[in-house]
Amino acid sequence: MNPWLGGDRGFLTDWITQRWVRLTGRRIALAEAPWLRGPVAAPTGVAEDEFERYAARDRLTALPESDDHGLLEDFGALRSERFDPSRIRPEVVDFYEHTARYRLHLWSQWSPAFAPFGRAVDRIFARRLGQLQLPLAPLDTSGGIDSRVIRLQGDDRTETAWLRRRRPGGEVLYAGLYAIARPPLAAGPCVKVAFPLPNGNASVFLDPVARPDGSLELVSSARSFGDAGFYFVVVRDEATVWARHVPQLEERIHVYCDEQGEVHTDHRFWLWGRVFLRLHYLCAR
Repeated sequence: MNPWLGGDRGFLTDWITQRWVRLTGRRIALAEAPWLRGPVAAPTGVAEDEFERYAARDRLTALPESDDHGLLEDFGALRSERFDPSRIRPEVVDFYEHTARYRLHLWSQWSPAFAPFGRAVDRIFARRLGQLQLPLAPLDTSGGIDSRVIRLQGDDRTETAWLRRRRPGGEVLYAGLYAIARPPLAAGPCVKVAFPLPNGNASVFLDPVARPDGSLELVSSARSFGDAGFYFVVVRDEATVWARHVPQLEERIHVYCDEQGEVHTDHRFWLWGRVFLRLHYLCAR
């Protein structure tokens, strides 16, 4: 039972989550924290044209789809005193700059202790919202993944929407907006991924790390508000949001090449210091 509370508040479970963010988070002016700006879904959930609506609202242009489009327009924009993009293998850089050229295969493994939690989130939120539908079993994605990359171009910024759908049914697994942003306490530019949710979004900021073998690790594990980490954002009005940093939730994404030069991704999620989900992607051209 998840009653509808009206056009402004939406469904009960969404409204409770948003109230938690408002009561425990920070009220922030976007002019002072533009790194928190992101897509916002309607109370009913994520629409099919969600990112086209976002582009119109923020005066961005959705470019014609192309195999040349990637999650990041320029991987080199992640450069900082701590991170040298030239140390990353060219195959990994190519995946981020030309993501649309790749076919995805996905496997998942839940920790047995957290599997009931995963099923509850899927049942209460994910299926209804059309967002963050984490595979519950390895064979859930045996049919493969469809990937759509949409480049959004503005006068002063470029962002990329990435929609991943499960075959053959076409259910949306993830609908995320990728960009490069720098929270005020981060050591350098981060990969930002914002997932639209009713009246706000969930945003994760990932700090890039170059490994000695030329692979890339993206880390979201900060303990302080304003550093690379996971945030829930709820919109108050066009100029103000409430933001709640969730330090208990951590992510690490390891992107590497095998002996044949194919790109793989190991994606691990922690909650309260324990791994609850592992995802493995094969990214094949």
